[in-house]
Order: sequence, then C-alpha cells, then structure tokens
Amino acid sequence: MGTFDCTLFTNSILNTVGTWLPRGWVWRRSALGPLQTLLTVINMVALGSKGYRAALRDVFADMHRVFGWNGGAPTPSALTQARGKLSEKMCRDLFRRVCVEAGRVESRARLRYGDFQRIIAVDGTRTALASTAALKRDFGCPSGDHLAPQALLTVLWDVGGNVPVDWRLGPHDGSEQADLTDMLGSLGSGDLLLADRLYPSRELLTDLQCRGIHFVMRVKTSGTRLARETAAFLASGLDDQTVPLIDHPSIMIRFVRGYRDGSDHVVLVTSLTGPAHDSRAIADLYQRRWGIETAYREAKGWHGLDALPGRSKQMVRQEVCALMLFWLMQGELEGQARAVYANEIRQQPDVDPKWTPAEGIAESPVIFNRKLAATSVALLMAAAVSGLDEAVESWRVSIRYLWQNRARRRPGRRNRRTSERPHDIKMRDEISSAAAKGGRRKSDDRRC
Repeated sequence: MGTFDCTLFTNSILNTVGTWLPRGWVWRRSALGPLQTLLTVINMVALGSKGYRAALRDVFADMHRVFGWNGGAPTPSALTQARGKLSEKMCRDLFRRVCVEAGRVESRARLRYGDFQRIIAVDGTRTALASTAALKRDFGCPSGDHLAPQALLTVLWDVGGNVPVDWRLGPHDGSEQADLTDMLGSLGSGDLLLADRLYPSRELLTDLQCRGIHFVMRVKTSGTRLARETAAFLASGLDDQTVPLIDHPSIMIRFVRGYRDGSDHVVLVTSLTGPAHDSRAIADLYQRRWGIETAYREAKGWHGLDALPGRSKQMVRQEVCALMLFWLMQGELEGQARAVYANEIRQQPDVDPKWTPAEGIAESPVIFNRKLAATSVALLMAAAVSGLDEAVESWRVSIRYLWQNRARRRPGRRNRRTSERPHDIKMRDEISSAAAKGGRRKSDDRRC
C-alpha cells in the first residue's frame, strides 16, 4: 500500500466525528444525545433491517465505552424518545456539512469527463413503509388503505463519485419532475444531468440551459412532452439532428437516435450540440445513468430501504437521511482506496495507462466490493468515535482489504466475472432453463 498521508485522512469525513457536527449538536449528558441517536439509526437501517433492540445492542458492543453506557444499552423506549428530538433539519445540515468536508479533498471519482464538473443521474423509486395510520395519512397507499403505505424517493446521484448529492421524500403519488425542479439548486454550472424519459419537458430544458447545466435525457416517442419536436425528428428519418426548442428559438437541442441489442431504437435529447460529442459518445454517457439503478438495488437488497422501520413521517425521513450519510461515507472510502493505490492501478497489465476509453471518459478500471465497503464504513464509524489513533489503524486495514478483494480478471479472460444468477428475472429464467436442458454440471468442469 502507498505511503499513508495523514492530511488526506484528517481532512476527510472519517476524522473524529464530533469535529464536523454542525451547530446545535451538543454532547448531552443523557445516554442518547443527537450523535448517539443518529449512529444507532444508521446501524439500524444502513446495515440491514434491524429492530431497536438489535441496533442498540450492536452500538453498545462497539461504542459503549465512548458513550458512557457502562450500565448497559439504553432501552428501545428511550431511543423512541431520543428520535423525537432529532429533527430532519439537523440531519440535512449534517449531510451538507459532510459533503463540504468530503469536497475539500481532491476528487477521487471513479468516473471523470473532462468537459463536465460532475455527471449526475436522477431517478425515483418507491419504498414500502410500516403499516400505520400516520404513514398512510402522510404518504398514502397505492392500492387502498387496507394495504401498506409507500413513499416516493427521488435522488440526485453523482455517478462518478458513487455518492448522493440531494434527495426528496414524498407521497407515493408525488411527482419526480417536481422533486427534480426543487433540487436544481444542488446542481452547478458545468454539471451533466442524466435522466430517463419521465423527466424531459420544455420548461425543464429551458431552466437547465439558463443555469448552464448540460443534460442527456431519453424522450418518449409518443406523449405530450416535446411531442412536436420528437415527432418532427422521427419523421425526418435522421439519426442526429439539432433543432431550436419550440417557443424558445434561442435554445438549441439535439436529438440522437440510439440502438440497443434486442430492442427498438431509443431517442435521446441533449444540450451537447457541438461536434466534440458524437452520437456514440452521447449514447455512452446516457448509459452511465445505470449507476443510480445499481444504488437503489443495493439499498433495497442490503440496507433495508424497502423495509424502513420508522412509524412516523419524521422517523422515516431520519432513516433515509441516515442511509444517505452512509452512502456518502462509503463513496468517500472507495475514493480514498483509489487514491492510495493509484500507482498500482496504472501498473496493471490489462489496463490502459491513460484510463481514457474512446468516448473521452476517464474511468478507473478497479471496482471494489461494495458489500465489504459497507462493512468497513461501519467499523470506521465505531473507530472514529473512539479516537484518531484507532480510526487511522482501522482505515489502514479497510483500505488494504478493499484492494485485496477488488474485482479482478483471471489470466486469459477478457471481461470480469459475472453472476450466474443475474438480477434480471427474465434472464435468470433463461439461464436456469438452459442449465436444466444441459444437465448437471460435471465435477471436473471449471467455472469461468
């Protein structure tokens, strides 16, 4: 491992936790102050679906000496009362503070593009909530009040850094477009926004252009939004066309026809009208949007996003914010691992030394084990609360383990190993059917 840079570590979010708490966060004499409560909520949500008792037991095992819990872990009822004092504003202020602390360190994003500051994807997902009268009233039920309520979560996701930028949580029948409009302040001039076909509208494209935000979005080939522009492009038979936006002739937008294996063409609209970005590069940029889909899959499969235990609106928002903080720390840890092993990454035999694919995207070829990264963040939180010396040692071990367990290609293999049980149900059924027809795998066969 490369030489440890203490400045790199102490300027990051993994320094002693108390130093970057915003104003209003005081170390109360009670067993469950704001910090203890938040760490318990993170342990309960981000490390899998846990009840109050299990989360308190785990926090007690790791942090009882620092918290002064000599007489045992607090009771679940005490945690309920403490959560009532932890407001959503306090959690969001902490999230912004952590973003600032992480942003002070030189970018270690996995994905970079020289023409943009950041590559940001936006998407929404619905998550099931506990079946309580309060949550049914605040978030609503999609199929009647006799079923469990659901909430709509819309996230701005930094694809390069693999971290959240901002989010909104609202009723299940809320508008993702309205959530995006509300979060535009979190984007900056020079950012690139990637969005699915649910988002494009003349008002949004105009607003983005005025803010200096680039975009690549998929559009519907039928519908009311951008209908006239899209219909004219399809009727032209062209694969690439730049036209003025109706009612806003000073704003030029570009339509690109992309193709996918096994499906019809897709139509993309973008603000990248210059010759520096050809249609293939634009289509490749849009595919980067899948980073947020992977994050949602991990959140629901590993972190309990699909089974939040909160029984009130305030508690649900706390839990979502706790997950965002955990994601932010996880992305920061991965970035530090790439920075420490930068020389080793460049020296790998199957890696382009410049990390520059033909599309102009500079992507680090190393992919770390996300499950291991989540476990490492949990250990680092406990170590950071205890003190800097213990945190530094835990950081060293975590970075080393992430590197040792990175995704690697075996000699002679062109691509990384892929799962034999993919998440796509249709593909999984096809593989299972083919395996059944082929018979049982022989014992001397080797998996590739």
